Amino acid sequence: MVKNKSGFDNSKPLQRFSESIVKQKQDIGSRREEQDNSRWVELFFSFDVVNSSVYKTINYFGWSSVLSLVFHKIQKHTKSLIPEAELWRVLGDEVIFVARVEDENDIHIFVDKVFEILINVIGQIKSGKFFEELSSDCAQRDVDLMKLQNVISLKGAAWIAIITKEGNKELKPYDNIFEKYKAKADYEINEYLGNDIDTGFRIKNKTEDRRLVVSYELAYLLSTRTDSLSCLNIVAYDRLKGIWSGDLYPVIWYHNPKIYHGIEFRDSFYYSEREQSEIVRRYLDKEPKFKLDDFLYQEVKKALDKIKLDRNLTEKLETIREHIVSKDQINKGFSPSFLLQLHCVAVCYCKNDNKILIMKRSKERDKFPNMWDFGCAKANKGTSLSEQIEIEYKKDFLIDIEVVLDNSREDKQPIPIALYQIPEDECHTHKGIITIASIKDSSKIEIDKRKYSEYRWIVESEVETFEEPAIPDFKDTLRKAFKIIKKTN
Repeated sequence: MVKNKSGFDNSKPLQRFSESIVKQKQDIGSRREEQDNSRWVELFFSFDVVNSSVYKTINYFGWSSVLSLVFHKIQKHTKSLIPEAELWRVLGDEVIFVARVEDENDIHIFVDKVFEILINVIGQIKSGKFFEELSSDCAQRDVDLMKLQNVISLKGAAWIAIITKEGNKELKPYDNIFEKYKAKADYEINEYLGNDIDTGFRIKNKTEDRRLVVSYELAYLLSTRTDSLSCLNIVAYDRLKGIWSGDLYPVIWYHNPKIYHGIEFRDSFYYSEREQSEIVRRYLDKEPKFKLDDFLYQEVKKALDKIKLDRNLTEKLETIREHIVSKDQINKGFSPSFLLQLHCVAVCYCKNDNKILIMKRSKERDKFPNMWDFGCAKANKGTSLSEQIEIEYKKDFLIDIEVVLDNSREDKQPIPIALYQIPEDECHTHKGIITIASIKDSSKIEIDKRKYSEYRWIVESEVETFEEPAIPDFKDTLRKAFKIIKKTN
């Protein structure tokens, strides 16, 4: 047996990888058996090797080891970044995973992680580090040649579906079926069937090298948060076989600049990509074939909302949201309508001169565009409130902050200035807390231009004369914050 530097067996690589999923498939089946006959929501995501046919031709003797290592890398990254995910199947040069979605926060986290896996593995391939992990008996000249060829890459897809088990006698319009087929005495094939599964396999053909395409329903759920909405890019409208009765379907690519080396979507195209890719050419030419209004490309939230109404998808989207709830929550009697998404605002101040940092929301923001606020984080079940606030403010403004905690209590939590709530739509309301945090270094501020257009400092003497448009209770929050800051210092 020949192993590479990472201990991966290359003797029969593709066969080995294919056989390795047998037990995992059986594990998926046994986990699904434990679920009751109610419905749940699964996120599906896939990675497909780009230019694999060309690579097999030019690297006739080594391609199987290379592609097998690609799959191994993908699986390793997925296990690390999305431990909830399970390998579903391998189709040729493509690998597909599933992950159960138990709250809406999972959607945003999972999709970001899928994009991160895509970019990380591509980065290893393009840098040449990937090929260093091939068999130690591989001649260095062969490794160097593989690096120079620069042929293979990855592309990805993600979609979402309501799932119920085969045999459920009360099927509903948006159901997709999970069932098991017995192939051998000791081997069962796990399968998903339904319209949303078909849609996923159709949109997979509408992505390109290093791109992650997402289904309409997944994009709509992502669009409920500004940070995720800013990552959605409608690049085309196509007719997909058997989907939406042949009506135009939005081709939506997910792109997070912070994961993609700080490069914005508009700057992420290769210099020759317009000539090589039809879908890129159509996007850059703004789809002259159909002459659609500009907002259907440029204003993603508005476009998604219009499609929802035109395609009568409101009920389906609400049904998906209602089923994004864990069994524990159901058993405890919680209704999905009352699931809480907690926002955490930190009023950030500079200790040296007690000035407060304020930010102006960009004009593209769905709520309160061009208004001044204090930034915002969202609570995460995996971290404490103070940790999550510090993480997200670092991400949005490149500042290191320290949330002011109530040290008089054993359970040290942020000191609340106020509570607030903002209606999202007729069914959902954002609720949040406002606290304060000190900025460790005020010289390194850099705002996320997708969310904010500018920032400035404000001192206490300016509060009453401040007349620019701002979020509700802006001045009241400033007054209360300055009082606490004085006591804190």
